[in-house]
Amino acid sequence: MSYDLTVYDGPPQTTNQREVNQPSRGVLALDAQHYSTLGLGAFFAYPSDTRGWAGSEDDKMAFPRHAGICNVVWLDAHVAAVAAPDKNNYASIYNPEALNSMWPWGNFEKSPWNPRK
Repeated sequence: MSYDLTVYDGPPQTTNQREVNQPSRGVLALDAQHYSTLGLGAFFAYPSDTRGWAGSEDDKMAFPRHAGICNVVWLDAHVAAVAAPDKNNYASIYNPEALNSMWPWGNFEKSPWNPRK
């Protein structure tokens, strides 16, 4: 398993399966979409709401495409539906009561985006 966030300078981070403390609480894959072109799916999602700083080519985010629900595959391979707290604001999927965000950096230690938590 590898874990690579290319949103900051530095080498990719890799994680060995033995380093994952709670595989049932770590994000592996999920529904994702480009926010600038709603309807266009994405092959990955950033672990935070990127609309404020990303260009239109770089805005892949978790997306609750199923009536406010985002399907998430967790590191232990189970699938669960995660609801966006505000059905009228798709970016609310990054709220703490949903998927959380890894930004600001202090959130990373408790975030489901961190495989080593």
